[in-house]
Amino acid sequence: MIASGTGKQDLLIVALGAVGIAAFTVLTQNNFYLDSLFSILLFAGMASAWNIVGGFAGQFSLGHTAFFGIGAYASTILLIKFGLTPWAGMLVGAVLAALAAAILGWSSFRLRGPFFSLATIAFAEVVRIVAVNWRQLTRGSEGLLVPIEREGWLFLNFTDKALYADAALGYLVVAFLVSRWVYR
Repeated sequence: MIASGTGKQDLLIVALGAVGIAAFTVLTQNNFYLDSLFSILLFAGMASAWNIVGGFAGQFSLGHTAFFGIGAYASTILLIKFGLTPWAGMLVGAVLAALAAAILGWSSFRLRGPFFSLATIAFAEVVRIVAVNWRQLTRGSEGLLVPIEREGWLFLNFTDKALYADAALGYLVVAFLVSRWVYR
């Protein structure tokens, strides 16, 4: 969390950074750079989300990959089975991930030190094992193939890799703002 300046200075720095990154996605055509930027922005968003539990609450959680996976599988399965846009699927996935987090939190949040960390990593491992072995739902280690016949922002499916980086940038900005809101 940026804590050096005033709140307005922090937001200005973040806004300028976001504009700079968005400009970079427009100016570059190098797919390697765009793929790398997408991964960096995605992991930065996940780190910002982790900061809420790890940084503010002081709990060392290793289960965020499970929540990310629950949301991703929910959104993708709803797209494949019902043709639901990923935007609606993300909301359903967020609700399912929040429900899983509430259940995990209720049963393990009073644990301290390594015990909380062990509970969260065990949860992530259980989710991974379920995802790999529930082949009828997830296709196991093969994974799910997202249909590519629908393109554009409605289905988050693009031919231009810069748009994926822009979507990840949006995710990072939202995650940062939520983290900042929780901090304040």
